[in-house]
Order: sequence, then C-alpha cells, then structure tokens
Amino acid sequence: MTKQHHADYELSDKHLLRMSNAAGHRIECVSGRALITAYGERIDFSLRQGNVFIIPNDGLTLIEAIGNGRIRVRQPALPGQAWLARTGRKASDALGRLRRGLFGDNKIAS
Repeated sequence: MTKQHHADYELSDKHLLRMSNAAGHRIECVSGRALITAYGERIDFSLRQGNVFIIPNDGLTLIEAIGNGRIRVRQPALPGQAWLARTGRKASDALGRLRRGLFGDNKIAS
C-alpha cells in the first residue's frame, strides 16, 4: 500500500498561497471556493468543493479563497500527470477554436 502525502490549508480573502516547483501536484477544494492562477495559463481556474486542479508546470501558482475555504494539496500520484493536464487543456482550447471557426460564436443545437 502506498502512502498518499498531502497537506490541508485554510484560506481566507486576500491571503495567497504561493507554490512553485510543484508540477503535477493536485489541488482539491475541500470547502468553499478557490481561485487558481498558474504560470503560462491564459485563464484563471475557479474551484468549488470537490473540484480538482493539477498544477501544469513548475512556474509560480497562486491560490486564493473566494471568501473562506480549505484546499488539500497532494503530491503527484502518477508520473506525467502535469503533462496530461496541460495537453488536455490545449486540446480543449484547440477544439473550441475549431468550433468557433466552423460555426462562429453560435451554439450548436443538440
């Protein structure tokens, strides 16, 4: 049985948690809401209770609460987890650009 290492952090408004050299670490929102700004990402990520974000690289990552909240930071469970998360986001962005190029900003009817 492998031991999963993690740390819990209580967050409050206007107090940032700064992380670097943490590629592949999993950020889980345990309670409240958290906002994540990660180096090299074009958008910020909002987490609600139960949502998970995988830090995509070793650059600076800032995590703050919207109100009060608690997050759990876990060490990478799998090698390449950061690469997989980064690649998934890039593929999603590319598909969105393709859809907008083909169909414009109109929503596709289901």
